[in-house]
Amino acid sequence: MWNYFVSYMRRKWVYYALVAPFLLMFTVFTIIPVAISIYYSFTYYNLLEPPQWVWAENYIRLFTADDVFLTAIRNTFIMAAITGPVSYFLCFGLAWLINNLENHIRSVLTLIFYAPSISGAVFVIWTFIFSGDSYGLANSILMRLGIVDAPIQW
Repeated sequence: MWNYFVSYMRRKWVYYALVAPFLLMFTVFTIIPVAISIYYSFTYYNLLEPPQWVWAENYIRLFTADDVFLTAIRNTFIMAAITGPVSYFLCFGLAWLINNLENHIRSVLTLIFYAPSISGAVFVIWTFIFSGDSYGLANSILMRLGIVDAPIQW
């Protein structure tokens, strides 16, 4: 079984090489921080002393003595129970209505609904490129090439 697994991985090494950067970033920025936070949730830790293992004492105090947490949990469930089904049926109905319209009207309405999500990404990209300080992409390139001495306020 082990030999089959190793030979399979050798045949498919390109696929694993393509997935490796994502898996590395996912592990470093998601799995490891979540595991560390789970560990620290079972300890008393104040950044000045080493962590002291307290088992479930933090969770017992959270569920029995913290009124704000219980209120937040109740509000979260109420919001999920209301907004989940309402938004699902509203989106389904709106998509069905738009799909039954003529092509020209459908195109305009699709643009109206997708424009906010597209424009947010465009704003972030253009802000990065044309930032008014030396960290903006355009200003840093122009300053490295010696074309300008100070950042341009685009």
